[in-house]
Amino acid sequence: MQAEPVKNWRVMGSSTITGGSYNHISVMGEAVSTGDMECQSLRVMGMFQTHANVQVGFANIMGQMDVGGQLRGQRVRVMGELTVHGDCEVEQFLSRGAFSIDGLLNAGTIDVRLYGPCHVREIGCGSLRVSLKKPFFGRMRHVLTADVIEGDDVMLTYTKAHIVRGDRIRIGLGCDIDKIEYKTEYACHPRAHVASCEQRGS
Repeated sequence: MQAEPVKNWRVMGSSTITGGSYNHISVMGEAVSTGDMECQSLRVMGMFQTHANVQVGFANIMGQMDVGGQLRGQRVRVMGELTVHGDCEVEQFLSRGAFSIDGLLNAGTIDVRLYGPCHVREIGCGSLRVSLKKPFFGRMRHVLTADVIEGDDVMLTYTKAHIVRGDRIRIGLGCDIDKIEYKTEYACHPRAHVASCEQRGS
């Protein structure tokens, strides 16, 4: 019996599909997926809107992507704009662009450089690093906003959050945090604002 051929989907103009399983997806125009879909690799240089869930091995988002459901996978790299209306669960999440995640961002490692506004309801991770791209003269500094941030190693700059929990926490310049709960290590930049800080047992 012959194996089913691996499908690739390449969009140069505009296209709509109902979902499905693919090896590689490349979007350089405008694409819409109306059902659940999975792929080994995804590259978005145009605009890609999905109305359901996405499972991906590696996603490289240099354009705009809007996920109507959950986004799950191994590695996600955001160089453009990513919107997720559900949860985002990956092993590695790297952002050099802008993102908005309505649910939980759960990852082993998260590395965010603030090239644009970033918003997420809740973060759960092993390690989290948020740093600021040096702004051009006269341009505003972007901020990461979150209700709850929880991780083992947390290093933040220009972050606004209600609660930050972790084992080792470093709060840098431009942060505005309502409450911090840490286990072993805590450091805070003198020009950051932390309303309350509490050490919790292991």
